[in-house]
Amino acid sequence: MMADEQRAEHDVSVKQLGARRPGRSLEAAAVAGMAYSVLAVSGLVLLSRFPDLGMSDEELTRWFDDSGRRAEVIVGLNLVSISAIAFLWFVAVIRRRLGDREDRFFGTVFFGSSIAYVGVWVVAAAVIAAPAIVSTLFDDDPFPVIRSRSQSASGRR
Repeated sequence: MMADEQRAEHDVSVKQLGARRPGRSLEAAAVAGMAYSVLAVSGLVLLSRFPDLGMSDEELTRWFDDSGRRAEVIVGLNLVSISAIAFLWFVAVIRRRLGDREDRFFGTVFFGSSIAYVGVWVVAAAVIAAPAIVSTLFDDDPFPVIRSRSQSASGRR
């Protein structure tokens, strides 16, 4: 009977302090993992709608002149960035749950490789989305530096 009273007092004090249940971090990892997968796939689908590299200059200009297509690429980049945060959250919760049960070297390599993966993932998405971002920033001209150089080179001949 005494143990039940102590447990009830402990449960009340935990609720008053706002402490989390031990299972909460596992739920958070599950949510973060699912969020990562949905956001990463959605971002990749939006980024894969990029124009074919074999298009002519006029076709590329028309593609980038369409603000809806540029917006898709930029939204895809944002989804990739958010998915990267969800992935790191997932990895951090898993690493925390393993805690003392894992080898410290393995944990460091695991977390370090996760950070490297996220860095490569975000940089690759930024490289893919760069022409759309440049097009948005420079008054709807997707290739301002290339055009100015080609115009100045053709004027010199």
